Amino acid sequence: MFDELKLKAENHLLEVEDLVDLAVAKNTDAIPFLKQAIDDYQWDDVVAAKTSNKVPLATWATVVVAYLEEGYDGLKRYVCSETGEYLSTSEFVLALLGVIKNKETIKGIIELFGNLINKPEISYLLSLKLVSAVNRLLSFPPLMEIDNEDKEVLRTFVYRFLSLYGEEENPRCTGFCALRGVGDLDSIKKIKSYPKLSGPYEGTESIVIKL
Repeated sequence: MFDELKLKAENHLLEVEDLVDLAVAKNTDAIPFLKQAIDDYQWDDVVAAKTSNKVPLATWATVVVAYLEEGYDGLKRYVCSETGEYLSTSEFVLALLGVIKNKETIKGIIELFGNLINKPEISYLLSLKLVSAVNRLLSFPPLMEIDNEDKEVLRTFVYRFLSLYGEEENPRCTGFCALRGVGDLDSIKKIKSYPKLSGPYEGTESIVIKL
């Protein structure tokens, strides 16, 4: 397996999905390969990628290694600084967790992004990515049941997000879609309290409420 990945890397064909798949499979055997590959192939990190316009494979690999080595605890240092500020690598952590579909991921997200969940105004873009992650994890088959307490936490977060950014149609549509997975009967009233979506988002309310 690693021979194939190595060949891809040597030919500059390795993609982010290849790295993410290792995390989804919890393939801890990949850790030495990833650590060495960062140096051997001189992959860019998120800082260098801003000027090189290359995919920051080094950052992706580092985040994957952290998850494989220590799980959610290993990701903490890539989410917030010591002063509590969200790091640029937090987006990579959230993107990774957004494809690891299990109850533990939900608890990990709530723990790692607790400040953002309580105060979405900290970062609109990161909050939007978090709402999208909730939607991906909980609104699409195979559906999974999560603890009611966790569902309430995420539902309240989506409500907060909508109250702040719901005037714009894109975030409003994203929030509505996330409520498919964490909403309740009161969520229908919440959705109906907003102006109807239009254009490419038209009809989303009906789909969400029906589900």
